[in-house]
Amino acid sequence: MNLKVLSIFVGIILLVLILYFSGFEEVISTILNSNPTFIFLALLAFIFSVFLKSLRWSIFLKSIKINVPFSHAFYSFNSAMFLGNLVPFKALEPIRGYFLKVKFGYSFSKTIPLVLTERALDVFVYILFSLITLQALVNFLPSHITFFAFLGMLIFFLISLSVLLILNSKKLTLKFFKFLSKLPIIKRFRKKVEKIAVNFSLGFNQLKRSKLHFQILFFTFLIWITEGTIFLLSAKAVSLNLPFSLFALPLLSILLGVLTLIPGGLGSIEAIMVLLLSSLGFPIPQATSAVLIYRFFVHLCENSIGAIIITQVYSFDIVKKMIKI
Repeated sequence: MNLKVLSIFVGIILLVLILYFSGFEEVISTILNSNPTFIFLALLAFIFSVFLKSLRWSIFLKSIKINVPFSHAFYSFNSAMFLGNLVPFKALEPIRGYFLKVKFGYSFSKTIPLVLTERALDVFVYILFSLITLQALVNFLPSHITFFAFLGMLIFFLISLSVLLILNSKKLTLKFFKFLSKLPIIKRFRKKVEKIAVNFSLGFNQLKRSKLHFQILFFTFLIWITEGTIFLLSAKAVSLNLPFSLFALPLLSILLGVLTLIPGGLGSIEAIMVLLLSSLGFPIPQATSAVLIYRFFVHLCENSIGAIIITQVYSFDIVKKMIKI
């Protein structure tokens, strides 16, 4: 069985087990009786979050003089988000630049540093906010969970720092691509890889010289505060009154869930969130209901937007061609 299919299957089993041990009927009843006002507010926060992410991507593009309508920044970002959630570590996310190449002819390789920088910034904010939440949780969690939380943060911090160090040095960037060009599977594309390396370095240097850094950083913080607000409103909808210090609980769960290599953290993120909430003394059915409402917005709805865009704006033929490249 394909490893990707197997990992998705494991994720689905985890979801089923969460529902089973939480009490399926009680969870469904809790969700159906949730407060519609807070559900509506969570929906508004979700829409705002989607807008902010696309706006930040648009600003990233402008930083290297790629000027496209906001609609196509929105289309390319959300399509790549959907495809990225189909594989571990969202490895397909950089292909959002390919959609812009198809529509407008911009260099695909120049946009890759933007995605890597965006993800590195996200990880740093994840870690910063997660530390706030972990501080609030530390007296309630078993020591081994706290250890794995710090381990997850350390791994992602080192990866993100390495990415930024490579991007920041033209010499390291060219060495990295030279190393890639020697790999047997990539050797025959050596000339193409060398060209990509030059464009890659050019893209990051343009980003460094841009005057939009403050805007990008501001929207990065705002995006993840908004995501945390979606979670708090989802919890409030099922009468879980959480202190604001727990707003980054989903981010902490994502850092741990991604380590399972399950695409999109399906099942693993939900399990970790329920475990953390139950460790605080909240009833498991309520905790599960809050987590499922939150994940409905940020996972199912967000991926649905990307899937609809691919079918209506682009096509799966483009996606197949892109993946082959």
